[in-house]
Amino acid sequence: MKQLIGEYATETSCSYCDRIGVGDEPIAAPFDDFMARFMVGVHHWYARADDEGVMLDEGEYVGATTYTSDEVAEDILYEAIHDYFNAAQDDLLADIQTVMIPDNWVRRNWQWPSDEERLSYSWDAFKTLVKHQTRFLFMRWPKRYPYDPDGMSPTEFFDTLVQLLHGLPDVTVDVDLHTPLYRAGCTSRNQTSKSAAPRSSDQPRSRRPERTG
Repeated sequence: MKQLIGEYATETSCSYCDRIGVGDEPIAAPFDDFMARFMVGVHHWYARADDEGVMLDEGEYVGATTYTSDEVAEDILYEAIHDYFNAAQDDLLADIQTVMIPDNWVRRNWQWPSDEERLSYSWDAFKTLVKHQTRFLFMRWPKRYPYDPDGMSPTEFFDTLVQLLHGLPDVTVDVDLHTPLYRAGCTSRNQTSKSAAPRSSDQPRSRRPERTG
């Protein structure tokens, strides 16, 4: 957003944050120019429900999640800022919502699963794989249904997951080389705790002597 404002800056002061430029240096863009570019972002991520063929049933949209113009404005501004809004940004959001025409919106390509849904779907498939088919040698395993464009193989799933985590620095932490790591499992509140002894599947299996006839 800073780049956008810089490209269209013609004003020497900002009416939202009260910042003033040095000398005649422009630091703020006219609101109309800002809104023109803001709506480009809106139409990149969203489309009007009526334009996308979302069905109506007794005046209600069915088959797709719809969003109001206020919700779309808040989402796009948050994506531009990538942080919680301060007082000045709250005022900017209020002005954006005031000038946006009330409408019903859907996400672009709403007929297809979102990235989050594809990850969730692929994670469920991966759990089934390691629980019921192969516990260790899974990285070269193909995706469950080769003809499914939204499915991922284990390798594709973990590549996508790594890229996602790299974009979320708050969920990762660096540890020393010899830091001990522990595996934890989730249980319900009513489930009786079990021994921490290794499970039978973790124990080395003895090889039975081969019989000869």
